[in-house]
Amino acid sequence: MLLRTARHWPEADTSVTKLVNRLFRLRDLILEESAREMARFELSPVEFAVLSSLRKLAPPREMRPSELYNAMVVTSGGMTKILKNLETRQLVKRLPDPTDGRSVRIRLSESGATLIEEALATVQASQAAMLAKAADSSAVARLADSLAAFTSTLDR
Repeated sequence: MLLRTARHWPEADTSVTKLVNRLFRLRDLILEESAREMARFELSPVEFAVLSSLRKLAPPREMRPSELYNAMVVTSGGMTKILKNLETRQLVKRLPDPTDGRSVRIRLSESGATLIEEALATVQASQAAMLAKAADSSAVARLADSLAAFTSTLDR
């Protein structure tokens, strides 16, 4: 795509275009590889995200469903389906909210914590192996540090 742009639309062939296109492509490659690894654990990317979001919390590792779907940009109906599936698999527990009798809290179960810890380690190892094909770990760390300036400045 970048070659076609340079050849057929040179005025659009800017360093910004190149950076953005390469970031998008790298994102796609990483997501594809990560999804393959998540599938080994019978997790979709959004299920992986739900479990990892809960795992990142202090014990008892729980949130309201609305906090989860807002954080993931998933509809409430979509999140309900995801949470039912995770609950059926005993990866999360649905508990009454002690501060609001109309609401529930979603808690990461022990088996959910074990699964997401194993899945995350596998996904991270796969990502590291993939990136190692292009650069050594110090170059990856430098790139991560360089991109941090962009994300911290531009993140709303």
